Amino acid sequence: MQVFYSNEIDGKHCFLSEEESKHASKVLRLRKGDEVCVTDGNGVLYKGSMAEINSGKCIIWIEEELKRQRRKAQELHLAVAPTKNADRIEWMLEKAVELGLSAFTPIVCSRSERRNINIERLERIALSAMKQSLNLFKPVINEAVAFDKFITANKSGSLYIAHCIEADAIGENYKTESLFTIKPALGENMTVLIGPEGDFTPDEVRKAVNAGYKPVSLGESRLRTETAALVAANYFYIQVNS
Repeated sequence: MQVFYSNEIDGKHCFLSEEESKHASKVLRLRKGDEVCVTDGNGVLYKGSMAEINSGKCIIWIEEELKRQRRKAQELHLAVAPTKNADRIEWMLEKAVELGLSAFTPIVCSRSERRNINIERLERIALSAMKQSLNLFKPVINEAVAFDKFITANKSGSLYIAHCIEADAIGENYKTESLFTIKPALGENMTVLIGPEGDFTPDEVRKAVNAGYKPVSLGESRLRTETAALVAANYFYIQVNS
């Protein structure tokens, strides 16, 4: 059954946004009375039927609550330097949301190839992936932020910076561990920093470590940015579902 998202659920009625309404009326060609599901993005899935259909604002009649999810005890926040090719970061975001990503922040680093990010498009991609995977909590998509500002503002939970810089380039006081040998404390959220194609600079790694982040590796292979982000997301998925 088709799943929609709405932040306008009022008792027995649900109002779809213009974009969701266009999808219902123009793409899916739904008709009055057709059964659908809708989520509020806060863990609840409802069953309903189309009460009014137009491309501006569709109305769904809510019939029953089908499912109520609990928010995960642990949540993942990926902070990733966007790739030069926007398609790659969009694909990564889609798959990471399917794996349970809770928050995403584009970070602008010294070696970033892309600094202008279409946040509205990323939000649409994340929303679509949330509905497809039946993860009923809407991920938070943040505006792009400078690397230095991000590591200063994000101090809670288990903090990691993934890189593949040789140890002697960073310094003996910045020992790197494998992420896969570290298990976050139960109930503790994870934030993972993923750098641009040219990796973080040694200075950025040192700054992050001094701000409380643990330097970690993601294996022996040198991974593309979007691959590294998905490896971290998959590691998180296994941790919370094992």
